[in-house]
Amino acid sequence: MVAYVIFDFDGTIADTYSWFLKNIQDMSKTFNFRYVTEEEGETLRDKTYGEIMEFLGISAWRTPQLAREFRKRAAGKMTSVKPFPHIKETLQRLADHDYKLGIGSSNSESNIRMFLKHNDLEVFDYFSCGMSLSGKAHKLRALLKNERIQAHEAIYIGDELRDIEAARKAGLKCGSVAWGYNTFTRLKEEQPDYCFETPLEIVEKLVERL
Repeated sequence: MVAYVIFDFDGTIADTYSWFLKNIQDMSKTFNFRYVTEEEGETLRDKTYGEIMEFLGISAWRTPQLAREFRKRAAGKMTSVKPFPHIKETLQRLADHDYKLGIGSSNSESNIRMFLKHNDLEVFDYFSCGMSLSGKAHKLRALLKNERIQAHEAIYIGDELRDIEAARKAGLKCGSVAWGYNTFTRLKEEQPDYCFETPLEIVEKLVERL
């Protein structure tokens, strides 16, 4: 039985896609990778992380530098980002049913805490932040160890194909959402343990166990 619910942040709790696209466009000039139009950005929603990096022309060794730049750009800007509709109600209902809530994200803890405070979403019990763009599984395993959580008791909920992969590598159940970066159709092809079309479905499927 799931007792711990770990959420990805960008694209799962916070609606950061427009912010992300604008900054990836700006950064293309500084870091010399392919500029992405809005139309191209939509086509990338069906791609894996590796396929996106290949499309942009970004080498694997550069991704830590890019992740740091994203976190730097987000600092002080998170009050302008909004949570997805019904996220607040979903999180509160999970907390009311004694689920222990956490966040596992490549964003920084300070950025996330700023967002949570601004949007009155301070219901989380633990954080594992600053994950590398391609190394979430390692941080998820460390989170389980630090919080003394058994893998079979937890689920990781995210919006990207790499979230499914990371959860499975860490031995967690995985849940995919319909409102994030990767398309729901592409996510469902990977057969995650749970598929959520709306935030409130998380409550229905975990609390009410439909």
